[in-house]
Amino acid sequence: MNVDAFILARLDSSRLPQKHLLEIQDKPIIQHLFERISKCKTIRKIVVCTTDNISDDPLINFLEKEKITWFRGSEHDIVKRLLDAAKNYDTDLIVDIEGDKIYTEPEFVDRSVHMMLNSDYDFLMGSSSPTSVDHSDHSVAAVFPAIIKKSALEKVNSTKNHNNTETGYREYFTSNPIFNCKYVSLPNLEIPKNLRLTIDYEQDIKLAKIIFKNFGNSFSFVDIIELFNKNPDLLEITNEVLEEWKENYNQKSLK
Repeated sequence: MNVDAFILARLDSSRLPQKHLLEIQDKPIIQHLFERISKCKTIRKIVVCTTDNISDDPLINFLEKEKITWFRGSEHDIVKRLLDAAKNYDTDLIVDIEGDKIYTEPEFVDRSVHMMLNSDYDFLMGSSSPTSVDHSDHSVAAVFPAIIKKSALEKVNSTKNHNNTETGYREYFTSNPIFNCKYVSLPNLEIPKNLRLTIDYEQDIKLAKIIFKNFGNSFSFVDIIELFNKNPDLLEITNEVLEEWKENYNQKSLK
């Protein structure tokens, strides 16, 4: 099977405009993420999947300069964008990584891919629970990708009832019993409940700069947990945006 990583990114974000080009340690966060995924052993190709909106032209300019493969597709229909990219690159298994998940763990990517290749799962993602998804969890899901079979994505695309799948598109899989879903948890790690590892707000950037200052771009999820265990006050940096994110997600999520 052809296994490719698709990094979803667009610059027209209302909460943190052009966040994928914001710099940490003198590099845009999209470059940090690309370099981390490049360490994966199971990935054939890494493609940044952005939109056909002119607002994403600066992102394309950067990707071309860095010789990073890109694909442009539907602005609001992420399901279609992913599927069109899969068709374009003859991808069988999609490693779906959101562009603000800069802590994605290469080891977890490879582990997840192997689980999909050796099973009949249609969809896999990280979760704090082995049986369901807690969308308020900003830690485990932030270091695990989602893995989607193209055949499952084709089913979703042919049955979805609207063309705006910008938020909550993974729920098409997790809420539909026709799909065989797998949730990967980390039961042996003591993870702070309010640990937030994603990039949506200025506070997230502030925290990311501290993490990258400590480790560079070569670190594991265990390293992050140890850093927070030694410095629990770091959790306060993003605490104030947790409720704001939840309200925003609930408003936009698919019903």
